[in-house]
Amino acid sequence: MAEQLTPHFDDVQAHYDLSDEFFRLFLDPTQTYSCAYFERDDMTLEEAQIAKIDLALGKLGLQPGMTLLDVGCGWGATMRRAIEKYDVNVIGLTLSKTRPPTCRRASTSSTPRAPGRCY
Repeated sequence: MAEQLTPHFDDVQAHYDLSDEFFRLFLDPTQTYSCAYFERDDMTLEEAQIAKIDLALGKLGLQPGMTLLDVGCGWGATMRRAIEKYDVNVIGLTLSKTRPPTCRRASTSSTPRAPGRCY
């Protein structure tokens, strides 16, 4: 008999809404909360996070003016990089109630031509 999966929305929401100060204790300056790509042994965590973002974005065939949907955008590091490097429009989605303002600031500070939108 298959076990029924029960959603735990409150538990997930509580995790996403921990303070930014808490996450700054162990994340790099981009505040990217996922694995990194260490191309070289001497890379910092921040460099490895940017390398991971560049690797993923490079596979998408992005062209200026395209729109990228970033599901799970967090603090907006991928959005910011896509705007800076590819001159695309970006829409970011997050479960967090506290991240959208931070994400908006991060994505609009890159370039005024193609701001990101976070929801």
